[in-house]
Amino acid sequence: MGPRSAPERRYRVRFMARRKKPLKRPSPPEADLAARVRHLLVLDATSLLARVEKHEDEMVRLFSRLRDRSPLMTATHTSWPTVGFDALAALTPAQQRAATLFYEKVADLRWYLQYTEDMPLQLRQTLELAVKQLADSHRVLVAALGPLEAEGKPVVDAEVARPRSVPAASR
Repeated sequence: MGPRSAPERRYRVRFMARRKKPLKRPSPPEADLAARVRHLLVLDATSLLARVEKHEDEMVRLFSRLRDRSPLMTATHTSWPTVGFDALAALTPAQQRAATLFYEKVADLRWYLQYTEDMPLQLRQTLELAVKQLADSHRVLVAALGPLEAEGKPVVDAEVARPRSVPAASR
């Protein structure tokens, strides 16, 4: 093999490109993680409660007509089992207690709905009582974890001290 010409040497790849190391995302600060966990727990609890309250009559009606428990279980579905201990450890003990109280009520309701042998009227009465208990424990949960951030800040009742005058041309 003879010496290579200049253009040939210029385009020759001498080394293979190194593999890039996967980017490591920085872990969020502890306070940020706790705020995210609080927000997700309140979001899950609020949507669960709203779903059960909205479909309460329909759940009993479908159970009465079809004797199928899937509408009962679907309405009470929650993401709570997917929350890990590392996420819950970011919460304070009081916040952990409030979350556990709410989700224990949900678990009790799900157990009842899954295995009840009650007739539809008794199911309705028990469900109404359970929804009231869920609403009470939801209030405790929101008091401990804080309201959903997407809903905004509380509004303070206020009076306009001086009415704003509107020009006649814009009326």
